[in-house]
Amino acid sequence: MVKIRILISLIFFSILFGCSPQPKVENIENGKLHIELSINKNGVPYIAEVKANDTPTSYFTDLSLGEVLQNRLSNNLLKGHATVKPLSGWELSEDSIFIKAKASVLVNDCAFTMHVNLAKELPVFTVYNTVQGKSEIEIKEFPVFGTELSFSDSSRVVNWWKALDYTPQKEPITSDTHLSLNSLVHSSDNYRNVTGNVPYWTVESPSSFMGFSLAWCGGWRASLNGKRGVLACDVYLQEEETQLKLASGETVKGPEISIFCSPVSDPVTARKSWMGARSNLASRLYPTPKMGIPFIYNHWYSVRSNLSSEFIKNQVKWFDEYGFDVFMIDDGWYRYTGAWTSSTSKFEPGKFDDAIQTVHQDGSMVGLWSCPQYIRAKEPFPEHIDQPGVYSRNFKSWLVDYNAMDFNNFMVKHLDTLENQGANWWKYDQIFFSENPRSGKMKSVNAFQDGFIAARKSHPKMIFEACQGGGKMINEFTDQISQIHWIRDGNRTGYVHALANIHEALGAVGFLEPQKVQRWTNRIDETEMKTPDLLKFYCRSCMIGTWGISTDLYKISNAQRKIILEEVKNYRRINEIKKDKLIDFNFPGEYVSLVPVVFYSNDYTKAAVLLYSLTPNEKQVKFKIKTKLIDDNNYEFYDVDANKRVTVKGNTVEVSLRPGQSSGIFFIDKSAAN
Repeated sequence: MVKIRILISLIFFSILFGCSPQPKVENIENGKLHIELSINKNGVPYIAEVKANDTPTSYFTDLSLGEVLQNRLSNNLLKGHATVKPLSGWELSEDSIFIKAKASVLVNDCAFTMHVNLAKELPVFTVYNTVQGKSEIEIKEFPVFGTELSFSDSSRVVNWWKALDYTPQKEPITSDTHLSLNSLVHSSDNYRNVTGNVPYWTVESPSSFMGFSLAWCGGWRASLNGKRGVLACDVYLQEEETQLKLASGETVKGPEISIFCSPVSDPVTARKSWMGARSNLASRLYPTPKMGIPFIYNHWYSVRSNLSSEFIKNQVKWFDEYGFDVFMIDDGWYRYTGAWTSSTSKFEPGKFDDAIQTVHQDGSMVGLWSCPQYIRAKEPFPEHIDQPGVYSRNFKSWLVDYNAMDFNNFMVKHLDTLENQGANWWKYDQIFFSENPRSGKMKSVNAFQDGFIAARKSHPKMIFEACQGGGKMINEFTDQISQIHWIRDGNRTGYVHALANIHEALGAVGFLEPQKVQRWTNRIDETEMKTPDLLKFYCRSCMIGTWGISTDLYKISNAQRKIILEEVKNYRRINEIKKDKLIDFNFPGEYVSLVPVVFYSNDYTKAAVLLYSLTPNEKQVKFKIKTKLIDDNNYEFYDVDANKRVTVKGNTVEVSLRPGQSSGIFFIDKSAAN
């Protein structure tokens, strides 16, 4: 009788409060991660929990039960308040790369679908959403990822980076945590004097590491609000970044966010694992040509677009001595924007082709710069020119409308043209989107990305260099299709530029693999040579990532050349260890003058140390570093500048700089000691 009364009471309360039985939970797993997927009582899909498959670690649960996403769907997806109703449960499938799940909810008369794709054998999954309307609809704000991340341990820190200077930021997750990360127009732009952010952030604790990265070339916003043990994440496209109208039956895909989870909390190992998982996934999605860590030549900061046959000839003849891996021919080589063959006014017939052939014969790669998104046109404009339009005074050309042409085929043919001229490296650049494209920003970004995917897949052996106006569009999409980034424009040279190189590179390697972080020594012939150490410091400022020289090699003095060639040897030796992508450093704060950067081999038996003094040191400087090398081994410690080798025991070493020395390079090797 008592059981009957309890059952009647449960039915009564269910009717009274509108409760319904819990929907069926689905699970996907891959040996690394186990993801529990659910749907709340209003039909909104959400990720209930993500945990490790081989350890007890629980990375997060959604404390809101999908309400963060539900509130956005009800109040921000469409103009005015919308009604949310159940539509479908989770459907599972798989392909060669992902274990897939999707579920839909009805928002007025449009279907909103969440897609969760778990990469096979990798601790990373992606989330993206699609919207399809039964009738014509206008999207206000587009949801990307909304949840309340509830963590098993409360000692968590969120890390993120500013745009363009890549200064890292850090804050413990507490009730005072209220972060708004965002950018407009480009994913890493400092737009209208508002500091933007690159679309990467991490959540770290003593027991785990999580990395978030957004694959989207348009504007975005992430609101991160915390309390102890909880971080509410609301990632979305603000109204001015959607401009989205859908015809009846039309479907649009939103930005994809990638989430990496690791039970390893050590920042050196976790960072390598995060970047390695992303790189592994990129290689499965797109052709990924091998680049290594090259030594690059580029003429841009020397003569800019004032190229000539004589200038190229004067550079090429030095290539053997310097050992460049790449001759990057930047802006100024082509006839005009849209006609991507060599200039007939700058190069005599056959001379440009001869120069490229000479570089190839020396074993170096040839790169060509282009901006295929601009085409010369006169009024009345052809259909493929965007309206109201963006005109580039520099190129005397107009931005295309990606949706008004077969942009995929257009991009494939463009790279065919470059490849037929001998290019096996392509640098893409300049502004890609207008404030008010004819087809709206979301559709423009999607069409742009589809075109670049087509180009990537059609030219599997070509290296892509992402420049985009000097690092203004670094995001997970451009990182997946590109092998290297020109992270910052800058016409500077000498000591001040060296300081900028160090800060920007140390910030960028927090979320990019070291070899993808490209830094430059510009116009070396103009560099102050009060002491040879200043030139060493300038060269070494680029060795955190990939080093490039932009100068007139013909003007470099014999004394400068001798120093540079020695530094090239040091760079090559560091790269043998750097390629393992284990890098340990602390970003220099306001009052920090000594900055050690340590690279380790995978087995932690070798290390390379770059030591920078950011302020002039008038006295000898000594600095002890406790490395992550195996403690009970003997090691050979080699000071490059002093040309001194000693044997040390244990993993603590003392490095030193003599008076006036701004940088040092040190190698530590167990095998040499034994």
